[in-house]
Amino acid sequence: MLEDDYTTAELRRRVVPELGDEGIRRREGLDMLAGRLPGTDLMLGMSRRLYGSCRELANAERRIVAQARDERPAYLAELPRAAVTPLSERPVSDRAYKDRIFEAERYMREVREERREEQLRAVRSGFTTGDRASWLHLLGSVPRLALPREEGFLEAATADTYLAVEEETLDLDEAR
Repeated sequence: MLEDDYTTAELRRRVVPELGDEGIRRREGLDMLAGRLPGTDLMLGMSRRLYGSCRELANAERRIVAQARDERPAYLAELPRAAVTPLSERPVSDRAYKDRIFEAERYMREVREERREEQLRAVRSGFTTGDRASWLHLLGSVPRLALPREEGFLEAATADTYLAVEEETLDLDEAR
């Protein structure tokens, strides 16, 4: 756990706001994009490399969805938008609805499988681009540097990921 780690404690001690965001990034190598997940007590973070990979994977997924829409087999066109249809649409049985959903999912799996190599290339390219690019290039703005409090978080990190949960939200006595 990072909160009990000497190296992390020393790093936090050296990080002084007077250096400014860019100075801290340069001097200490702190360069994760992190934020709270709304509705949870979790904070997640990712490196520029991981962000670049995720961004390219999302773009590749959008291309797959666009391809599926363009090719749109007849059974996808007939797929109702909801299990409970408005009165103006013809009702669909639960079984027929499930069958159509299954067919749509099967078709999407086929399209994804056909485009798997393209997705892998996009992810690798995004990883490399993210490693070389600035946050300004990746996001269109420079994120503000913010460090969590020194105490009260249980944390874990790798070179590309960060996870923190507020300690007070966990019932650690039950876990023992």
